Amino acid sequence: MAKGDFWFKFEWNAWLGDDSLSLCSLETQGFWIRCIAIMNRADVSELTGTVDQLCRQIGCLRDELVRSCNELKNTNSADVIICNDDVMISSRRRKKEIKHNEYNRLAVARHREKEQCNVNVRGQSKNKSKSKKEIREETPQAASPKKGTRLPDVFLLTSEMREYGKAKRPEIDIELETEKFCNFWRAKTGKDATKLNWTLTWKNWILNAKASLNGNSKIKSGVGQFNGKEKIYKCSECFDLKIKLVEKPEPERVFVGEMKEIPCPKCDSG
Repeated sequence: MAKGDFWFKFEWNAWLGDDSLSLCSLETQGFWIRCIAIMNRADVSELTGTVDQLCRQIGCLRDELVRSCNELKNTNSADVIICNDDVMISSRRRKKEIKHNEYNRLAVARHREKEQCNVNVRGQSKNKSKSKKEIREETPQAASPKKGTRLPDVFLLTSEMREYGKAKRPEIDIELETEKFCNFWRAKTGKDATKLNWTLTWKNWILNAKASLNGNSKIKSGVGQFNGKEKIYKCSECFDLKIKLVEKPEPERVFVGEMKEIPCPKCDSG
C-alpha cells in the first residue's frame, strides 16, 4: 500500500484463523490491530522507540504496552524485541507486502524504461508520456463527410447561369431545360436525389441536354458543324416532314445554321 493511503486490505478469515493470535487476550488483539494500522499509515513493517514513545504513538498506557508486547512475543504472533527501555514490534505479513510491492514497482519501472527505448528507436514522438487527453487534442480529427441536400423549392436561374447556357449550348431552350431539371430532381427519391452542389448539377444537365427541334425553331450553330449532312425529322401532323440542315448558304436555301423545310408529300397533296 502506498504511503498516504487511508485503507489497507484486512483478511478477516486469516485474522480469525491465526492460531497464535487466538491465544492472545482481546486487549492484546486490539493493541496489535492498532499497531498494524499505524504501520500501514507510515508504510513500514515495524515500530521502534522507547516504551514512552510507543505509548504516545499507539495511544496506550505503559503497563498495557508491556503486557501486550510480552503476550505477542510469547505466542509468536509478532516479532517483538525488548531491550532495556527500547522496544521493536515487527509484522511478518507487512514485510512480505512491502517486499512484494517493491518488486512490482521495479517491474513496472523496467517495463516503462524498455517501452521508452523502443519509442526512441522507432523515432516516434513521446506520446507515451502524455495523457490520453493531450494526445486527442494534438491529433487532427478527420473531417466529417459533407452531406448532400435535395433540390431547394426555389431554384432560380441567375444571370451567370443564363450566360453559361448560351455559351455552352446555344441551340437549346434554357428555360425549358431548367423546368425539366427541377421536375426530374424533385420527383426523384432515394440517396441519388441529394447533391452537394445543385448549380454544378444543373450545368451538367445543360451540357448533356438534347436539342429539341420543331418546324419553327432555329439552330444557331457555327459553320461546318453538320458537315453538309442531312438530318431528317418527322412531321408533327403526319409524321413525314423532312428537315435538312445545311452548311453553306445557297440561293434557294436559307442562311447558315437555319433549317429548311422540305415540303411534306402527304400534307401538300392533301
